[in-house]
Amino acid sequence: MQSFIEEIRRKFREMIPLYLGSTHSKQADKIKPSDNTPVGNIDIHTRDVLTEIILDHFPDDTVIAEEDHKSEEEMARILADQTHRQWTVDGLDGTGNRSMHLLSYGAMISLRQGPGIMFAAIFRPADEELFGSGFYYAEAGRGAYMWCKECNKYHELRSARDGELERMMILLEGSSKKFFDSAPAKIGRKFTTRASVSSALAATTFALGRASAIMTIGNKPWDNWPIWLFAQETARGNSGVVMKWDGSICSPDDCGDMIAVAINLQWGRSVTITATFSRKQGQENILALMTKHPDVNLKVVWCLPENDTREEIERRLRRPFGEDYLGAVNSWERYCEVKNRYQPIELPHLQVNTSPPNTPEQSAHTVLTYIVT
Repeated sequence: MQSFIEEIRRKFREMIPLYLGSTHSKQADKIKPSDNTPVGNIDIHTRDVLTEIILDHFPDDTVIAEEDHKSEEEMARILADQTHRQWTVDGLDGTGNRSMHLLSYGAMISLRQGPGIMFAAIFRPADEELFGSGFYYAEAGRGAYMWCKECNKYHELRSARDGELERMMILLEGSSKKFFDSAPAKIGRKFTTRASVSSALAATTFALGRASAIMTIGNKPWDNWPIWLFAQETARGNSGVVMKWDGSICSPDDCGDMIAVAINLQWGRSVTITATFSRKQGQENILALMTKHPDVNLKVVWCLPENDTREEIERRLRRPFGEDYLGAVNSWERYCEVKNRYQPIELPHLQVNTSPPNTPEQSAHTVLTYIVT
């Protein structure tokens, strides 16, 4: 793999003049009818160059690229196939930014094998030209790295630790029109956000420890697979968590609306993870996370209403949850859907009945007593 990494890095450097252009460079961008985003000649050329290198090294693998213009049906068929390795190529991520002579663009490739993202590389042309540090790569289980021209070697990256950032910074990536939808708009009212610099810059900014989390909106695999892997591999000492907006588990073929964040478990502070665990995979992910932190005490609580008639559930849903409530279970039908697929918790746990006559205060007291003892 290292020879492949070095060839990709060399090829990216050779394409710097193409990426940066000049003051009077003419833009040849066109608008893709599928999503109204720009695509230019550079996108096509870099796609072809990167695809050729990948297939030279891995001829049995499949490559999908943003500029392939595959139909949704064909993309779904390719992504559903977990027997073959799949590469994504985005030769120019942030075409619109480049067309405005902004330097917030890059290029990305990534590799998926089965349920996991195994490799990703990101190139930031402007950073490479200015500082000699524009090439990044990550390998599953081996960390994430940035090439440093000054030191003539790779530096391992890690996401921000607790207290290292003056304020929480969430990067929003995806269609800017969707930033005004419910969930991201509510987050934007509570936390500092930066919108749509490009997925390549978001992933590496997080990996450098300069942002707290990344929230993506309607992204494609070539956008989110690199974010996914860099978030996980730079969380050394932390635990990188990648999930859907509702807290459920992401899969490589269903990760468009995604949150990537580093959970701090080394600073002696409690962390509360709220999840339905309706699928066994969720419990397995928690166990995998805890193996990295054998000294951390894990307490699991199963909140279960013994009375879950339609009348009782709809009564609960009518209660005021607050303006910024983002819960995914918001109807009787949705409750039944989650309940019917629920797989019982196999981890040691406390079961708490949250139905009357127990009050919320009594349930909370029971839970807290269990946690601290």
